[in-house]
Amino acid sequence: MIYLHKIMDCSYDLMLLQKKIFLPIYLKYFDKHNPIFESRKIMQYRLRNKNTKAYYVVYEEKKESFKTVGYVILRFNNNIATIGRIGILNKYQNKGIGTLVIEELEKRFSNYKIWQLDTIKEEKRNCHLYEKLGYIPTGEERKINKRMTILNYEKRLERL
Repeated sequence: MIYLHKIMDCSYDLMLLQKKIFLPIYLKYFDKHNPIFESRKIMQYRLRNKNTKAYYVVYEEKKESFKTVGYVILRFNNNIATIGRIGILNKYQNKGIGTLVIEELEKRFSNYKIWQLDTIKEEKRNCHLYEKLGYIPTGEERKINKRMTILNYEKRLERL
């Protein structure tokens, strides 16, 4: 079971969690836009945006044993919800947590009919997860470097 706990402020714990989650990605792709390089000031600015919501992902490992295993940041604009960033610690990946998080967000914010996100095209597990949840590649891609391409996805929850 997962819980989404609203992030109220940019704490050092959040910045450390972000670095733990995204350092392995950096070491694989060496992209200069990796979240490990984001300053606390920039994260604070992002969290204070009125069109942004952010949550810690809290996972119940065992009965009454809870662990913060990731976080997610959403942006809202008109009828569009964008999953701007979702990260789960490596140790907790492949346990269905990402699926539960996205399903919960789509329920919680069901008034948004168009959902968007992007991911690293070379991360096949991520692509599989999003496609399994009904997200469709838009065909838009951005080449970051020779190792990494960003692929955009979109999902329509129901007809507009």
